[in-house]
Amino acid sequence: EYHGIPLKPHADKNCMKCGLCAEKCPVHAISEENTTDENLCIHCMRCVKTCPEKGRYIPEEILDSMQKRMTPVCEERKQNQFYL
Repeated sequence: EYHGIPLKPHADKNCMKCGLCAEKCPVHAISEENTTDENLCIHCMRCVKTCPEKGRYIPEEILDSMQKRMTPVCEERKQNQFYL
């Protein structure tokens, strides 16, 4: 069963509960209690980028794992493809 990619941001101790991340979330995946609905989250990272206190993050071990997986795929430039 597919559960999407694991890049679902979470709030940490720096979160001031200002609500800006919930306001800016394009799919309303962040509740008023500041929890992320992992079924709605589309991993756009807008909440991480807009947080003034850097209170939302992706766990470091997940970022490291994703970087290791993506490095071989992204090493060389790919040609564009056009599909009709």
